[in-house]
Amino acid sequence: MKEPKWYRYVLYGLFVIARSCLPLLPFGVVQTIGKGLGTVAYGMLHHQRRMALEHLTLALGNRYAPAERRRIIRRMFQHLGMTGMEWLALPRLTAADVQRLVRVEGSEHVQQALQRGKGLIVLSAHVGNWEMLMAYFGLFGGFRGAAIARRLRYPEYEVWLRRMRESKHVETLDRDVGPKEMIRRLRANEGLGILADQDVDSIEGIFVDFFGRPAYTPTGPAALALTTGAAMLPAYIWREGRQFHLRVEEPIAIRDTGNRARDLREITEAWSRVTERMITAHPEQWVWMHRRWKTQPETVTR
Repeated sequence: MKEPKWYRYVLYGLFVIARSCLPLLPFGVVQTIGKGLGTVAYGMLHHQRRMALEHLTLALGNRYAPAERRRIIRRMFQHLGMTGMEWLALPRLTAADVQRLVRVEGSEHVQQALQRGKGLIVLSAHVGNWEMLMAYFGLFGGFRGAAIARRLRYPEYEVWLRRMRESKHVETLDRDVGPKEMIRRLRANEGLGILADQDVDSIEGIFVDFFGRPAYTPTGPAALALTTGAAMLPAYIWREGRQFHLRVEEPIAIRDTGNRARDLREITEAWSRVTERMITAHPEQWVWMHRRWKTQPETVTR
């Protein structure tokens, strides 16, 4: 059901106030406010809470008792509240602030990939504060890069989000721009950041195992790597207290055997396993309310 116009205006007014005031506060205070809002959301958003708990149970139910699963979902809401507030404060953070907040592991993989001169595909997921990950790459990655994303539903938020990324030297590239532009950028030894852990049935994909169930997963990153020879680096960021830990994994093996369907599957399965491992390690920092297993083989007509 579409919300009334007055509701949209009220939300945007609150957003404008928050984006103006939060950057003036110490970052720790911003995080505390976000955690509080997340706690309130956990109590109020019954449908989202129930859906998140259902998905967590499907994926990791055998690992946790029911009470612990509920605690994980509560911490997820708190984490998302913190993440949203951190985004609003991100434009005011200096390079020194970001470097102080983010501990990095595996940065040598980025430099080794760039030395190959064939571009870099940074694959991540909706784990931790993914905008902080992009900010770090934009400020300290040593290369020109863009985040591939679809446009938001409301353009007024889209403008702010793009400017927020640009403040950290990250361009936003529309997902619908097409593969030619992405290939051009990779061949210019640029970087592309992709969050590919969600079910988007409007783009090309295949079903791969994800927590023991078939999940529709985009093959675009694998196709770009096969076409250009670009390195594919999984990179994930998660919060540790008031700070963040960013890990760049070893590159995914890209083998072009001539059997494109098989190659696409092997590459997609490989990075999906890395994503699954990261979510398992930090289940309270993934968006469990997302309907990751919505699309199933019997529902696909293409």
